[in-house]
Amino acid sequence: MKELFTRPIGELIANNPIVVNYKRMWPFIKPCWFRAVLGLGLALPAGALDSAIALFMKYYTDDVLVAKDAKMAAYIPLLIILFVMVQSVLTYMVKYFNTWVGTKITLQVRKKLFEKLLSMHSGYFDTTDSGFILMRYNGDADVACNGLITNLRQMITRTFTSITLVGVLLYNSWQLTIIAVGAFAVAGALITVVRRKLTELVHTSVVIGSVAMRAYNEAFNGNRTIAAYNLQEDQNERFTKLMDKVFALNMGIIKHTGWLSPVMHFIVSLGLALVFWRSSSMIVQGTITSGNFTSFVTALLLLYSPVKRMGDIYIEIKKAFLAIDRIFEIFDLKTDIADKPDAKPLTQIRKNICFENVSFSYKPDVMVLKNLNLTVPVGSTVAFVGNSGGGKSTAVSLLPRFYDVQKALLPLTERT
Repeated sequence: MKELFTRPIGELIANNPIVVNYKRMWPFIKPCWFRAVLGLGLALPAGALDSAIALFMKYYTDDVLVAKDAKMAAYIPLLIILFVMVQSVLTYMVKYFNTWVGTKITLQVRKKLFEKLLSMHSGYFDTTDSGFILMRYNGDADVACNGLITNLRQMITRTFTSITLVGVLLYNSWQLTIIAVGAFAVAGALITVVRRKLTELVHTSVVIGSVAMRAYNEAFNGNRTIAAYNLQEDQNERFTKLMDKVFALNMGIIKHTGWLSPVMHFIVSLGLALVFWRSSSMIVQGTITSGNFTSFVTALLLLYSPVKRMGDIYIEIKKAFLAIDRIFEIFDLKTDIADKPDAKPLTQIRKNICFENVSFSYKPDVMVLKNLNLTVPVGSTVAFVGNSGGGKSTAVSLLPRFYDVQKALLPLTERT
């Protein structure tokens, strides 16, 4: 909290998680920025129209129900219908543009992740399970991109709706507004309580989710091996333990975050009760009219929905930000095998393929090949014969440079 008042405002904005993550995603957003801005821009009037309906309730109560004005009785319902129709059209357009942008960004991120996957060396696939690949290279793109756009749209819509509705509250009674906004402020402050724990739980859920995906993949690809060695019970036991961890994790998430919306609902309800208690005496004293009260309560009830959803939206945005972190962790990975900038293509082998003192190990100090010397003349056929695990496949895998050798001049050389 101290940093909030001591650090420059520019630094605080630059280090804000929303600003940081949208900067990182900007290369993907840039090609469709116009539709993104248009969709978010249309969200503003779509959210503001709720306040117009709440404001009309004042004049409907005072002029129609109390003053019996026949003209107002005809106009106000028509105006409300008109506003609702405009809001419905705007809501559809906002959803269309944001879905278009979110899907487009997701596809672009997936393409780049797939390019990254293809560039990784063989050792990466030896140490990375298939469930991790599916979760990190495919699932995170959906969570990050669609979540980022959809939740930003909801956040903007609900924030602008809340601001305009607070304006209606102030127009009707500033005293009642202090009570209502105070209750909403306390409810909103609860979001900070779940922030740190949520980060830890989401990271754990990704790890367990990838393990579950791997289990399905292994059962599909290795079904004959499982049947041949009667490993069904062993696989069932492993999967049962995994599902127990998934259950415990899901309950942990509910335990640490599920209370947020109910508690916010309770606090807001207390504020609403205080508003009813205070407004009763104000109406009797003539401080506000019946129309002010009706409009205020309508605006307050409409305000309750976006404020209540803020906790859930925050959780979803946090998940999107964490997915973005994981995506850029993958983008930052460096392959262990890469050609030198001045590397020349080997277009033809004229004489021999030679291994000269080649040594290789998958793990440190556990040599698979040690000082292998082999010359294979062009046009000849050589068979590797030996026990399983003796290094036959490894030796062949070094030729296309699936792995780099630990000790040798070159695994593949050409003698002319």
